[in-house]
Order: sequence, then structure tokens, then C-alpha cells
Amino acid sequence: MARRVSQPPLAENFPRECPYVLEMLGQVYGHDAEAHERALTPDQRLQLHQERSAPVMDELRVWLESQLAERRTEPNSGLGQAIADAVPDDQGDNQRQLRR
Repeated sequence: MARRVSQPPLAENFPRECPYVLEMLGQVYGHDAEAHERALTPDQRLQLHQERSAPVMDELRVWLESQLAERRTEPNSGLGQAIADAVPDDQGDNQRQLRR
């Protein structure tokens, strides 16, 4: 039985990129926390996320896509694979599934 080699977390290998991603996701989680604090209805929560979180996620998607498109991140690296798993293509499939 082969031993699995443990790899360091992405943040250790990509110290410049990961803080940006975490900051963007933190904003979305902050919006959700606000919705819970304000006891918003599901429809109100949806509206809040559409107004505040959607632009953040759109910006994050553009940044993630540019990492691969502009070759700032190697597609076969851990970060490149994580990006491919996270960003769906135009048909809604993630990029890594299409390469398999």
C-alpha cells in the first residue's frame, strides 16, 4: 500500500494569492452574518446577497480566471487545480472536470 504524502496547505505555498481570496470570501460571510443578525427573511437575505455579495463573487471569479488565463498561476499547481475546481466554465461545468 502506497503512503500518501501530505502537502502543505495552499496558503503556505501561495502566500500572495490566498489572502486575497480569503478576504473576498470573508466579505461574503460578513454579509451573511449581517443577514442573520438582522433576522432577515430568506427573500431579504437573497436580496442582500444579490446586492452585496454578487459583485464580490464576480470580482473574485474574474481574478481567479485571470490567474490561469494570464499564466500567473501554473494550472497543474495546487492553486491552479483549486481554481479550476472552483470556477465553472460557460456551461456550468468546472474546468478540471473537462480536462479529465
